[in-house]
Amino acid sequence: TKYKISIPAKFFLKNNPHFEKELIHFHACSLGEVKALKPIIEKLDEDVNITTTTNTGFEEAKKLCKSPKFLPFEIFLPFWYKKQKILVVLEAELWYMLFLSAKHKNIPTILINARINDKSYKTYKKYAFFYQYIFYLILFEYKANHFCPQLKTDNHSLMHSTNQGLSHFPMIVIL
Repeated sequence: TKYKISIPAKFFLKNNPHFEKELIHFHACSLGEVKALKPIIEKLDEDVNITTTTNTGFEEAKKLCKSPKFLPFEIFLPFWYKKQKILVVLEAELWYMLFLSAKHKNIPTILINARINDKSYKTYKKYAFFYQYIFYLILFEYKANHFCPQLKTDNHSLMHSTNQGLSHFPMIVIL
């Protein structure tokens, strides 16, 4: 079946060991996000680690790195996640335990191509107490951290989606 490999890998860590090498770690959810990584990885001209959450993203990631992984269910991340050079997360993959695990392992983080639409804006506002802590983990823990929204309007929406807003974050970068 479609999920024969991904479900056991994510929920039981079957055939999904942690990364062996400390490299740049990219996390991209699906096929489109993994495809968006290709020009970045080609420019880097070095080995990278990639995690994904979908089967199609995983198949595409095989073309870009030697040993892609499925991102495990969040409860396993503190035990599974090993030290990496940096964590680069695409779009709206705001996995709390991923960012917390990176923080505890002193891994700088970058959120690139971040986006927010009208529907998700309402969700960010509703759960501002939760998202503001995720943004804190991304932006405040290391001087190298960056938040790179897709559009200036996404930056404005994200800045106003938490109770305190993101306007006090010093390192928001608009590319």
